[in-house]
Amino acid sequence: VTMPGSTVTQTVGAGATVTATATETETKFVDPIDGMEFDTLAELKAHFDSAHGDMGAMPGVITLNVNGKAHMVKVEPEWTLSFVIREKLGLMATKVGCDRGECGSCTVHIDGRPILACCMLAIECQGMQITTLEGLSDGATLGPVQQLFLDNCTFQCGYCTPGMIMAAKVLFDKNPNPTRAEIKLAMSGNLCCCVDYTRIIDTMAKGV
Repeated sequence: VTMPGSTVTQTVGAGATVTATATETETKFVDPIDGMEFDTLAELKAHFDSAHGDMGAMPGVITLNVNGKAHMVKVEPEWTLSFVIREKLGLMATKVGCDRGECGSCTVHIDGRPILACCMLAIECQGMQITTLEGLSDGATLGPVQQLFLDNCTFQCGYCTPGMIMAAKVLFDKNPNPTRAEIKLAMSGNLCCCVDYTRIIDTMAKGV
């Protein structure tokens, strides 16, 4: 960890991931199951193997495949996919706006379909392929739809932009050169409070 307040994700036993958070003076590695903190990843791994070796027998532990990686996470039955993606996996590009399935800001892909993550329980998503906005890029190299939105300044505050891009990606996968009517239909589930929708439509009409 190089910056105070930043986080990194590491894999421990049975494919489970842990998050390390840097403060001004130290880095702590936190067990995702019992919340115990350790000074080094080695200490955490040793504890994890000892305390949680049989992950399959632990209640509430599920495996989510997100952006091509398997994450074992201990969840509560009522936790939404958006909550787990953001608060447990640290993938903050997925935004939560209305938290009731109306704004589209939390749109992710599940098995290639656009899904509102705030309306999906995490426990329902085992065995599914989940893609967030982070999964569309290759490190610092943006994906084609991300680059299209950036090149055309198709955002203002940017809060709704991740959901817009995720919805647009599904449309472009089916049709790289959609009509304006097709764009309007595909984007009808995504709301923006601070930018002209015409700019979004004009950008997407250029195709990828």
